[in-house]
Amino acid sequence: MQPPHTLVSFLGKVVNGGNYRTATYQIEQQQYTQSFFGLALAQHIKPSNLLIIGTSGSMWDALIEHTADSDIGYESERLALMQAAEQNNVSQTQLDAIEPFVSAKLGVDVQLELIPYGLTIEEQLHTVSILASHIQKGQLVTLDLTHGLRHLPMLGFMSAIYLQKAKAVTIKGIYSGALDMTDPNTKITPVLNLTGLLNINNWSNALSIYDYNGDYGIFASLIEQPQISKALKIASFAQRTSQSEQARQQLSSNDALLKDSLQQNPMSALFAEALLERLTWYKKPTRGEREAQLAWQYLETNDFARSAIYAFEAYITRQLEKDRQDIHNYDLRKQVSDQQAKESNDIRMLRSIRNGLAHGVRPNSKSIQQLMNDENKLKSTLFQLYKTLFE
Repeated sequence: MQPPHTLVSFLGKVVNGGNYRTATYQIEQQQYTQSFFGLALAQHIKPSNLLIIGTSGSMWDALIEHTADSDIGYESERLALMQAAEQNNVSQTQLDAIEPFVSAKLGVDVQLELIPYGLTIEEQLHTVSILASHIQKGQLVTLDLTHGLRHLPMLGFMSAIYLQKAKAVTIKGIYSGALDMTDPNTKITPVLNLTGLLNINNWSNALSIYDYNGDYGIFASLIEQPQISKALKIASFAQRTSQSEQARQQLSSNDALLKDSLQQNPMSALFAEALLERLTWYKKPTRGEREAQLAWQYLETNDFARSAIYAFEAYITRQLEKDRQDIHNYDLRKQVSDQQAKESNDIRMLRSIRNGLAHGVRPNSKSIQQLMNDENKLKSTLFQLYKTLFE
């Protein structure tokens, strides 16, 4: 059983008691002749209910006239609403009173909802709140952004993003009837499906998540190529568990395919440069440089534990690389670690910070303890250590 499906349609205002021009809209392969695109869309998608929202000056009178060719009553309510619309003074009480008439005429459950003009951020957010109050968690939503004040489509689009996150709804479609693109020969008006633009938000969110925690596995669900999706998941897990060489192997072996797959889709191509810029670490020529780059990157995202771990390992690796020794030999790494900690205050401090962050070991040094209790000081100290050790 499918969840309820709500079609949200904005109602605008035409100057001097006018009306929307009747048009023949082509939605996919079907054509519908209507003055209000939302009613054409309702015919096409057959929603569970129709939510029409507009201001006190929207053309509620024209909507009622459009549905008045029936013998259903509500004469006084209809007349009162038409008069109020002419005076830019429609009230929610009047809309509530006329809802049963409109529902009966259109054959679908209709809610008529008054919203503010959106002159301030408070009014704009109130509109989003009103819209959300009619939407159940997890249900289906389609938006018609054709009519309404010029800023309302933007508000509707942002509402769709909000509903996806806050109420886990599925946005079935975002449509706009393009009256100004009507074919002069056929008189057919095209309908724009804007739903795909929501993926811009998904990609933007993925970039934000990556910048926050360094997890590029978030892109796996957005990239259609299965091999790349799998490689990103494996590489991200390996990198986040201090196995940078396994991560590098996955990224390097799929480097060309990653670039190609990003360019094959217009949406991913839009974000290709931004994503590839964030994955430059694995192209560094040596393991020591790669680990140092990761230390810097995790420091930027305030992931201090991973940053300190990679920084300490980077320093040891670079020492062994400089002496042309086996960087994979655990005993050698331990010897260099102990020796350097004896000879260098910086390495001793970095190791103490790493141990405290990674293992929860309480540092013996009071100054290190103070660093662990102050985010800004800790970040500043690690920054200066890295400058000294890696540059």
